[in-house]
Amino acid sequence: MLLDLPLELLMKIAGFAHQKDRLNLRLTCTVLNTVAVEQAFFSLSLNTNKSLIRELSTTNIARYVKYLKVVTDTEPDNEVEFAQAIRPFVFVTGISWTCLLVDNTSFLRPIAETLASLPRVKSLKLRIGDIEIPPLPFRDLVRFDAAFTGSASAAPLSCFVDSPAVLRSLSSVSLHDMPHMDELWTLLRREEIYLSKMDVDRISGYLFDYLLAYEGLEVLKLRCRGKHRETLQELEVTPRFEGVWCFEAAPENHVFRCPTLKTLRVSFMFRSISEDLMYLLGSVQPSLEQLYIDCPPLYSPRHGPPPPDKSEGAARKCMERTIAGVEMDRIKGNRRILTVHVVPPLR
Repeated sequence: MLLDLPLELLMKIAGFAHQKDRLNLRLTCTVLNTVAVEQAFFSLSLNTNKSLIRELSTTNIARYVKYLKVVTDTEPDNEVEFAQAIRPFVFVTGISWTCLLVDNTSFLRPIAETLASLPRVKSLKLRIGDIEIPPLPFRDLVRFDAAFTGSASAAPLSCFVDSPAVLRSLSSVSLHDMPHMDELWTLLRREEIYLSKMDVDRISGYLFDYLLAYEGLEVLKLRCRGKHRETLQELEVTPRFEGVWCFEAAPENHVFRCPTLKTLRVSFMFRSISEDLMYLLGSVQPSLEQLYIDCPPLYSPRHGPPPPDKSEGAARKCMERTIAGVEMDRIKGNRRILTVHVVPPLR
């Protein structure tokens, strides 16, 4: 029988069930209620102006909720009721707050203070409308994600400039469509708050000044949205060592979406140099005239010498063999012929 299985296995099975089925499982018997209740209420969605807020005070589900999704689209009926209903959710570790108000925003401060009072919150995700977010007095925020849907004149994250202590433990950010980010990069640099993961789609000199101020970044995603795609004529991406900046075969690679590109210089990783170079040669735009390729060292000098099968000579031979094996007539453009140069890596 199903109930003869160990609780750990039953919980594993419940993990594959749909949310509606988990709620139904709770109604069958005490054992399956115990199995399903934690997963059924792992995440809770609520609106700050709905009757659910009042009903929360009469339930005991708060101890199971780990992720809270809050929507604020109108002024709450009662800010005190909201605070009282949220206070028991002391095991919440992540919050998603969607705030799309445009008119009166004075009541956002008590909502922010209520959410920040939860003691175990490490992750905050904001979806912000055309408003300015009040101070967010979180104590140990590790991850911060934000997306902006308002006008470019707004400064939604100006609250951090006056309270940098909120960001003291931060290690990961994901920021999309956020205007006026230069103040944030300046703040992080001044306060020596160094991130290990970044995902941003607005690039500026302040961002690069921040990146050059420290070492240790593990994940970097720069999403340029292709604004220069139609005009870019020369592109050079030349890392000093192998890593994520090396070219890899992928259909979504933006190099293939630049119809006016004439000169390109890229680097390849030694372990997949033949496949990646073959893919590039067969996919370049007809406008490309000059292609410069290299294979940088596998490790930086502080990591010791490279493996015995990796050398500049071996990489050059591999690239030359790949080029020779490609039918160059297939990559001729309109009135242009691609010239490929195998060059030494940067030192």
